[in-house]
Amino acid sequence: MTMFRCGGQIVCAHFVCCFLLLVFRHGSSLSVRGGVPVFQDFPEGVAASDGTAVVDDDPWAPVTQAINDYHMQDFAVVVTNSSGVQYLYEKGNISYTDTVMNVASTTKWVSGTMIMRVVASGALRLNDYCHTFFPWWTRDSSDPRSRVQLKHLLSFTSGYYQLTYGASVPCFRNASMDYLACVRELYETVELRWEPGTVWDYSSLHLKIAGGMAVAASGRSIRELLEETLAELGMTNSYYDMGQNPELAGSLWTTGEDYNKFLESMYLHRVLPAEIVKEMESDHTPSPVVKASKKSWGLGMAVGHYSFANWLECWGSLPEPQPFRLECYEKSIHTSPGVFGYWPLIDRFNNYWMQIVYNGPPIIGCIDGWVARGVIKPVVDAVMGDEKFIPGRKLDIELEKKRLGELLNLDLLAQWPN
Repeated sequence: MTMFRCGGQIVCAHFVCCFLLLVFRHGSSLSVRGGVPVFQDFPEGVAASDGTAVVDDDPWAPVTQAINDYHMQDFAVVVTNSSGVQYLYEKGNISYTDTVMNVASTTKWVSGTMIMRVVASGALRLNDYCHTFFPWWTRDSSDPRSRVQLKHLLSFTSGYYQLTYGASVPCFRNASMDYLACVRELYETVELRWEPGTVWDYSSLHLKIAGGMAVAASGRSIRELLEETLAELGMTNSYYDMGQNPELAGSLWTTGEDYNKFLESMYLHRVLPAEIVKEMESDHTPSPVVKASKKSWGLGMAVGHYSFANWLECWGSLPEPQPFRLECYEKSIHTSPGVFGYWPLIDRFNNYWMQIVYNGPPIIGCIDGWVARGVIKPVVDAVMGDEKFIPGRKLDIELEKKRLGELLNLDLLAQWPN
């Protein structure tokens, strides 16, 4: 399962309409802190005075109250730093340790790490071309496919495009098909629409090919590479489905506890050298050098810029597509949300990692997870930074409706690639 299986402007329109629905639903309880929309209700035990909240003796009480006040059910929130788990709260029917779930696009971060392990071994380089490893891949310089490199695949800027995000490649649903044979089918049937390195398009296509490069370079099967990576991470309750043809963009099943082991390994540079992790976390879709495709810019607007198989988060970047504030580089928050609402992140500025462990309905679950991140993380920041909880100004609902409505203007969309 990958993010949003509808196409083009419908994706952004759906996202914006859902956001507007949430604005109307919560009305004036929606406030903005630091440019980020946050649903604001003072927790029990928190008294506002001149814009400053005084918290109970339990520093995590505001976080627990924010979770309980939010309508979402059956999810867990865990906050961890190098000293261990600092906070864990399970709401409803969910077990952080035992509930195994498909995390959809949250898979991408782990899959990208597997590929970067092959890079770290020296068998593969970021500047390697696909034709170096696939004898059937064109070397004709007049064909832009000859210029696709591993770095383009990991950053989703290879130029490959499908309106369905890869869902309509027949072999993607064939668990018994040889993995490299499926890569070749993709090559022979899917359009390369843009010059590699120029347009970012969110889909499952890129990691399928990148995984093939890792297989060819290492001489190991895709299942061997994935299983070795999970074992190295200590993710003993996790697995990839789809047999010998796993979907690197969305077929991981895991628990909150297992995925926390992955985040810890990435944060502490245990599974990859620090310089490799730094490369993975860099901005590989800087605007205006790289533009977002028309079907993907809404995602970039909502989450941030893309790195290698994970996002460099710039949450709440409305209203312009692909904007990026300097503070987002400074905060260095990295994430890989899934369509069911699972939202993990590493916050290097505040020195912790956090998860919203959730398996909601497709698309709506993702919107819920996005809002839950906005509701909960600022309160977690206040606790982890030992700061007072400062509420932001109230949102001007009419202004927000007008501003978000303009996102559906086709004149605005026209400047982005189809």
